Amino acid sequence: YSELLDFLYRAQKFADCEKACREFLEFQFEGDDDEATTLNRAKATVLRQMIQCQARQGDGSRALGTIDRLLQQDPSDILNLQLKARILHQLGKDDESIELYEELIPKVSGLDRLRKETREGFVADLRYALSGVYIDAKKSEKAIGILKDLVDKYPENATYNNDLGYI
Repeated sequence: YSELLDFLYRAQKFADCEKACREFLEFQFEGDDDEATTLNRAKATVLRQMIQCQARQGDGSRALGTIDRLLQQDPSDILNLQLKARILHQLGKDDESIELYEELIPKVSGLDRLRKETREGFVADLRYALSGVYIDAKKSEKAIGILKDLVDKYPENATYNNDLGYI
């Protein structure tokens, strides 16, 4: 299913991708073996992809409703919070997206359960995404500050330099 979902999403067949996500989510994986455990864990990823498909079909209210229901179950799920921030940005709700990214970054920075490299990479990804939201919100000085910090920390990352050059 992973390759099918990836293909449909990249082909911008969002309704078909959402349908395939729903089919996968309906499967019941029973047992205590590694395969069943792995497939059950994959459901969270597939659910997030389904939400992205909803948003990409222009149904932002449905996507936000789905992600909000997930966040009611676990308000501290950083991947769901990240997805919500991304969807808010896609819907043009830049101030809400900025606020959520700004709340999320310190939460991820404080996650000691993640390896330092993983945590720092995740924070860098969040900060980079936030810089894009700042650009769209016409707050370029804030975006420039973030990108300069990222270039200082990751000088080998051409993307940060490139984006900084376009501002």
